[in-house]
Amino acid sequence: MALIDINWKPPSHQLRQFAVAFAVFFTGLAVYFHYGRNLPFTTAGILACGAIVVGGVGFLHPPFIRPVYVVMMAAALPIGMVLSVVLLGLVYFGILTPIGLLRRALGKNAMAPRPDPDAETYWTRRAPPAKPGRYFRQY
Repeated sequence: MALIDINWKPPSHQLRQFAVAFAVFFTGLAVYFHYGRNLPFTTAGILACGAIVVGGVGFLHPPFIRPVYVVMMAAALPIGMVLSVVLLGLVYFGILTPIGLLRRALGKNAMAPRPDPDAETYWTRRAPPAKPGRYFRQY
């Protein structure tokens, strides 16, 4: 099992959801380009027509838009993998590392107390369990 899987043979309801999402996204993109960026109507019209055609055909007969779905998912896979690594790196090195360095500078150690050179052992005595059978019923 891979970390991220593409469903190469999606069911009809998933293709229908993709068609609706495709139509909404690309219609919104066409409106943004026309009104927000003042691009010519032809550019926005091509986007809007593509959104309406793919969305309409996909909603009425989902198997027809399977190639569009597969191409878009294959294009989104490497983008998602790179972005996930970049975002995880930013969180780790931008948030967790400074917190760890600050705690180390302040002398905090969440794992254990400082080593005691005079201690015979670091073993912590625990009371025996009341009934060993409880290990078989953890919840």
